[in-house]
Amino acid sequence: MSVMTFSRKAAVLLLAVLTLLAISGVGVRAENERNVIYDGEAKKIVSLPDDDLFFNYKELVPGEVQEQRIWLNNKDFNNVKMYLHAEAAEAEGFDTPEEKALSDELLNRLRLHLDLTTADGNVRTIYDGPASGLPETSGQGTLKDDIFIGEYTKNDQGIIDATLTVPGDLENKYQEALGRVHWVFICDVAQSGSKTEGSGGAPSTGLFGQLDSMGAAYLLVLLALLSVSGVMVKRKKR
Repeated sequence: MSVMTFSRKAAVLLLAVLTLLAISGVGVRAENERNVIYDGEAKKIVSLPDDDLFFNYKELVPGEVQEQRIWLNNKDFNNVKMYLHAEAAEAEGFDTPEEKALSDELLNRLRLHLDLTTADGNVRTIYDGPASGLPETSGQGTLKDDIFIGEYTKNDQGIIDATLTVPGDLENKYQEALGRVHWVFICDVAQSGSKTEGSGGAPSTGLFGQLDSMGAAYLLVLLALLSVSGVMVKRKKR
């Protein structure tokens, strides 16, 4: 019997936020769009123009609200299902345990709101909570688990509009703080295949179990290294 199988690809991109508490003026946001593309020819997920998904999240001041638009694209003949989740950064990425602790604190102070526009034009909020992506009772959703962000045919496009809010009372201890969290984008790529009924073998459960039992390859590439890298807050001079 002919069945549809999926090959899983994934990658991690960079979210870098810079907070400078003692510098006057606000930087100009020259680039407000980024692209996450499934490249069917290369069989991988790529980001353009570079791996920093959140170019606009630099030199933020307390009380500032900054937006970033991320385009989702399918450049393959096969249908692609896209997912997104966040993972905590490893302690090895920080010079000291104190830097890691400060990073975690900072990410929990910053507010992140994500609106998704799918290829059919539907708009919905997929997350509203701390930039760490951890669930909270006052927020909406969680980035801890995979969020389905749409199924895309060839040349379909979707949009994630990300809004980051810096609290006005952010303390001076966060000056030049480095915050990191990994954003992982995952693509399940449809592949036609066949399997004979009654072929035996243990039943598989879950997506990865199905992939293994059907012999479909999956590749996990770091894609969304949402490295809220140095959320430097600037204090405006009075």
